[in-house]
Amino acid sequence: MTISKENFVVLISLFLMLFLSSCYIDNTIHIRLEQTPPAGFGNFQAAIIDIGDAPIIGIKVVLSNRQTKQKFTAITDNSGIALFSNIPSGNKYELRICDPGYSPIRFKYLLVIPEDTIKTEIILSPAGIESRIVVNKE
Repeated sequence: MTISKENFVVLISLFLMLFLSSCYIDNTIHIRLEQTPPAGFGNFQAAIIDIGDAPIIGIKVVLSNRQTKQKFTAITDNSGIALFSNIPSGNKYELRICDPGYSPIRFKYLLVIPEDTIKTEIILSPAGIESRIVVNKE
C-alpha cells in the first residue's frame, strides 16, 4: 500500500494536531492539579430562605474543612444569615444543613477566598422536597 504525498502530509498534520493538543490538555490538567489557592483568611455568608423567600431563623449551618477536619458552626440570625468569619483559605470545605423540618442539604468542594466574602443563597424545602443552592462571589 502506497500513500500519496498529499495524504502523507494530511496524516502527519493530523498526528501533530492530536499530539500537540493532547500535550496541551495534559499540561493544563497537570498545572491545575499542582495549583493551590493562596493562604489567608476569608469569609463565608449563607442566606437561608424557604421556598417562599422568607428567611429561616435559628437554623444550624456547619462548614467543615475536609482536609483538616476543622468544623465551624453558625446559627442563622433574624435575617436568615449564617456568617462564618476568618475561615482559613486554601482548602476545600463542605457545607451542611440538617434541620428536622427541612430537607437536608450538603454542598461539597467550597473554596474560601482570602480577604473576600463568598455569599450564598440557600433555599430550603420542607422535609421530603429537594433544596437548591445559588453561589455568588461579590
